[in-house]
Amino acid sequence: PNRSARLAAERPAGIINIVLKQGVDLGANGSIFMNVDTRGATGVGGQGSYQRGPLMLTGSGSVRTSNQEQTGYDLRQNLRDDPPTFLRQDNWSDQGRLSGNARLSAEYRLGEHSLLRGRGSFSGHGSESDASTTTTHMDHLEEWTQRYDRRSRSNSDRRSLDLMLGFSHAFEPGRHTLDIEFDFAKGGNRSDREVETDFEFVGDGAILPADLLLDDSRTDDQEYALRVDYVRPFGEAGQIEVGYRGSFETRDDERLIHEFTEEPDGPIENVTVRGFVHDQTFHSGYVTFARRFGSFGVQLGTRARWMDTQFEVPTGDVIEATGLDLFPTANLTYEF
Repeated sequence: PNRSARLAAERPAGIINIVLKQGVDLGANGSIFMNVDTRGATGVGGQGSYQRGPLMLTGSGSVRTSNQEQTGYDLRQNLRDDPPTFLRQDNWSDQGRLSGNARLSAEYRLGEHSLLRGRGSFSGHGSESDASTTTTHMDHLEEWTQRYDRRSRSNSDRRSLDLMLGFSHAFEPGRHTLDIEFDFAKGGNRSDREVETDFEFVGDGAILPADLLLDDSRTDDQEYALRVDYVRPFGEAGQIEVGYRGSFETRDDERLIHEFTEEPDGPIENVTVRGFVHDQTFHSGYVTFARRFGSFGVQLGTRARWMDTQFEVPTGDVIEATGLDLFPTANLTYEF
């Protein structure tokens, strides 16, 4: 068959219909797992399903944690200097991670021709790390002359939630159907980083400057979406399809950077603010009419889309755009 006007021009689609025997109960089944590796990571999880009568449940979940500490050093000799000098770099880091996810889906048959379905999933990931690097310049006696210390600490957290609720009804299987689906998605990222550096010099006129960097960022995403598809026959050889797609998406992105530098006259602070807020509303509807005239087949349809976008930056400037698009379709077929 020809593509309906309900489908966006840039997206392919297909339908698979699997029919099982009625009156068969699968009961409950599931499995669990656990793993451990030599680098300090462990994981545990499982999956399962339950089916009895009109109810079908499936779910899965897992959790994974890890912690890793590393140390190392590098010593180099500069033979071009007379007498030769040395450069040593010492490194240390400690990083921990925790992640997990869960998913649950359910289907419930409301009679022979109606189906209520739902799905929910959650995932999260968090990490913490501490690190330090010390670079030391030494003379030919391996006595230090300059020392540079860099210490950093960071934390990050990422989460996402997806929910779906749907309803399907077949007035006449394969010819007269209604399908409704509502989706909600929410996600967020959080991270903060602190970097401190110290410089030390030996000799007359020694100075002890220090730099500090604070970098905080966050991102929040949220989306609501609704889809409705309705198909019904038109006479013995015709069919009409109508439907709607709508969504509202918003994204809030913010980053704040503080830089502090110690100077002989006092500390200097520099603040940088970055980010944006992006909102987008989307509505579209379609209608398709198809009919056969003997060996000939005719399909006519159109799809309309209205979109409103707003983009705001920290300075208060706002960019807005609104547009309406139409996508007509026409197909003519002949069967030999």
